[in-house]
Amino acid sequence: MRSWKWREHHICYTHPVKRTQVEIHWRLNPDSGKETDFELLWKRSRFSSYTQTPVRMLEQEDLWAYLVTHGARHGWFRLRWLLDIDQMIRSMPLDVKKLERRLKAEGRLSIGSQALHLASDLLNTSLDVEYRSLMSLSDRTGKRLANEGAKFMNDMLESPADMKSYPSYLFKLRSTKQKWFFFIERLYPSTWDVDQLPLPRSLFFLYFPLRPFLWFWRRIKRYTVTERGKV
Repeated sequence: MRSWKWREHHICYTHPVKRTQVEIHWRLNPDSGKETDFELLWKRSRFSSYTQTPVRMLEQEDLWAYLVTHGARHGWFRLRWLLDIDQMIRSMPLDVKKLERRLKAEGRLSIGSQALHLASDLLNTSLDVEYRSLMSLSDRTGKRLANEGAKFMNDMLESPADMKSYPSYLFKLRSTKQKWFFFIERLYPSTWDVDQLPLPRSLFFLYFPLRPFLWFWRRIKRYTVTERGKV
């Protein structure tokens, strides 16, 4: 359970009749390393005026940073997500210096740059000097990520996960520090290891040295099953 909670960020519940879906988050994003502390997010939060019962919302700058990260993670395959960014830039008095600090603290400057490139190029979003300065902080990577995101939009897929290039795209979204964290995290045992080779709790420490062999074993079995299916 701890391994799963570390790698994931939410669990979904769907109403059996109305099909309304609620996501319970313990993190904003999956498998991404350092994030802003919940207590700090709560302290900076604001109340929504759209409902009769007050509901807390993320601070505008925290919301913008989250929405660009969420859109990037899903390849912006729903254009309405990018339209949200466009409307926030056009109508909300956002503190761009705060946006810069939020994105920099979590290693997401390139993701912010990607969103600004896409909004400017596809929706003709007008960017003032401050937004262009933010975009230029990771301009080359942001432009490259924008081009890859445009491919997911162009193919009109139900999910970008259907494209073979999606895993490598997700990896490119990470900062250098997050990439190192990704590799270190993969050294830790997973639930797959436990399912594959059940051990008594007193011997759980053996999953660490056994993990490379268990991973290789799974790859061989998956390849073998695939090949058999072609025959």
